Amino acid sequence: MTGKKHLPWFLIFLILLLFIFRACSLQLYPDLRVLDRLGLQSTSVVQSSPMRGPILDKKGEPLAVSVPVTSLYVDPKEWDKGDIDKIAKYLPKDRLESLKKLQGGRFFWLLRQLDSPKAKEILDLGLEGVHGLTESKRIYPSGSLLSHVLGFCDIDGVGLAGLEMVWNDALFVPSERRVAPRIKQSPQSIADGGIVRLTIDRRIQFIVEKHLSKVAKEEKANWAAAICVESFSGNIAAMASWPTFDGNARESMTKEENMVNNCVSRVYEPGSTFKPIVIAMGLQSGLISRNSRFMDRGRLKVADGWISNSHGVGKGDIDLSQVLIYSSNVAMALIGMKWNPYEAHKDLETWGFGSKSGIELNGEETGLLLPPERWYGVIPANVAIGQGIAVTPLQLTMAFNSVVAGGALLRPHLVEEVTDHRGNPIYRSQREVVRELISPFYVNWFRKTMREVVTDGTGKRAEVGAVKVGGKTGTAQVAVKGKYVKERMVGSFIGFWPYDAPKYTMLVVIGEPGGGRYYGGELAAPLFRSIVEDIERLQSGE
Repeated sequence: MTGKKHLPWFLIFLILLLFIFRACSLQLYPDLRVLDRLGLQSTSVVQSSPMRGPILDKKGEPLAVSVPVTSLYVDPKEWDKGDIDKIAKYLPKDRLESLKKLQGGRFFWLLRQLDSPKAKEILDLGLEGVHGLTESKRIYPSGSLLSHVLGFCDIDGVGLAGLEMVWNDALFVPSERRVAPRIKQSPQSIADGGIVRLTIDRRIQFIVEKHLSKVAKEEKANWAAAICVESFSGNIAAMASWPTFDGNARESMTKEENMVNNCVSRVYEPGSTFKPIVIAMGLQSGLISRNSRFMDRGRLKVADGWISNSHGVGKGDIDLSQVLIYSSNVAMALIGMKWNPYEAHKDLETWGFGSKSGIELNGEETGLLLPPERWYGVIPANVAIGQGIAVTPLQLTMAFNSVVAGGALLRPHLVEEVTDHRGNPIYRSQREVVRELISPFYVNWFRKTMREVVTDGTGKRAEVGAVKVGGKTGTAQVAVKGKYVKERMVGSFIGFWPYDAPKYTMLVVIGEPGGGRYYGGELAAPLFRSIVEDIERLQSGE
C-alpha cells in the first residue's frame, strides 16, 4: 500500500525532471533556427561583392579581373552622432545627409570599394560604430580596350552589359556576410567565380582599336567599327567599336553613343562592299555566269529612279570581274533587275541577313530586310548596289567571309571556353558551319578578282607590301526619313589576307565622317592597310 501511495509523487517528480532536462538542453544546445533568428537581432546580413572570375584573351592575358578592396559601414546602434563632423570631409553629400538621418538597424553602408590607404585613414579615426569589410572590385587592366565586348558590372559585382552580363552566372558566385560588430567573426572566404576565355587576341585588338580611333577622330566621324575574323574558323580575333568607354571610369559611360557596340547593334546600308555577295548569289542561282558581260554607260534609268556610278563615269562593255574591280553600280543594277523578289529575299535570308548570327554576345540586331512584296520599282536595283538594305557589320563580315574562305557561312565565336568556379568546362566553342552557300568552284575566282580590286581597281590604297591582300571598297549614302542625304556617307573596306589562302577577313567602317573625305577607297582602304601592316609585323616577330 505504501508503494502505491508514493507512485503519483514519483511520476510528478519524473515529469519535472524531464522538463528541467529539456530546458537545459535548449539552453546548451539550441535549435539552429532559433540561433538564426536571435542572430538577426544583433547582426545584419549584407550582400558583399565576391571575387568575380576573370575574362582572359586567347593567350591567357587578363582583360577583366577582380581585386580585393575595403568597404566601410556603420552600426547605427554604436554610432555617436556627435562624430559626424569628424567624418564629414570623407563623404559625398548624399551619404553625409543619409548618415545624419540614420536611425535603428544594425547596418548602413558608408563608403564602398576604397583603396587601402583611404580606408585605413578613416578607420584610424577610431570612430565608434565604423567598421570595415573586405569586398572585391572589378577592374579592366587595359582600360577601354574591348570595352563594348567585355561590358561592365555594378558595384555589387553583377554583370550589366556585354560578356559580363551574358556569362554572369559563370563568373559570379553570390555571397552573403553576417556582420556582428562586437562579436569576433571567423574569417569568411569570398568564393571565386569561373573563367571566360575569349577568341580575341589582345594584341590584335589593340592594333585595330588604335588605328580605328585615330582615323575616326581625324575624320570627325559619328561612329566607326572594325571586325577581324579568322577566315576558316569563324573565331573573332578583334572587334572594335568607336566611340568607346572605360569600364574603370563611370563618367565615360554617361554618353549614350559611347555605349553602343557598332559591330552588332548598328545597322547601316553597306554600299559596294555588298556587291561580292550579290554576285555570289547570282552565280550560285544561275542568274549570271562568270562569262556574263554588261554595258556600263555610267547611268541607268530604272523604273521610277536612276542608278549612277559613284563618279558618274561609264566603263563600257565589261565582264563580271570588271564589275567588281571598277565597282560598277550600273552593271549591278542590271543584275538586280533580273531578280525574282521572292527568291532574292530567300537567298538573302540564307546568307544570314535579317537574322542574328548567334554570337555569344548581347545587343545583336537583325538588320532591315524589306519583305519581297515591297520589292518594286528601283528597289531591286538599289539592293544590288548595297542600298535599300541595312545590315550589321558582323553580318556583312561573316557573309563576305563565306565568299573567300570556302563557300560556307560560319557561326562567329567570341568565346573559346567557359569553366565554372570548380574548373569544370560548361561551354566550349568549335567551328560551326551554319550552311553551305556557294560552290568552292567560285571561291578562287572571287579571291583573284578581289585581288585585282586592290591592284587595279578602287582599292589600290589598301595594298600592303608584306602580304598580298584582296578586298572591296564601299561608299553608301545615309537615308534620313526615307531620303538619301548627300552630305551623310559611310565609307568602308572589307578584305582578306593572304589573298590565295586567307588567314584573316576584316571589315573597317567609318560612319558619317565630317572631315571632307568619305569614299571607301580614299578613307577606309588606307585604314585597312595600316592595320594589316601592324598585324603582320606583330606576327612576323613571334
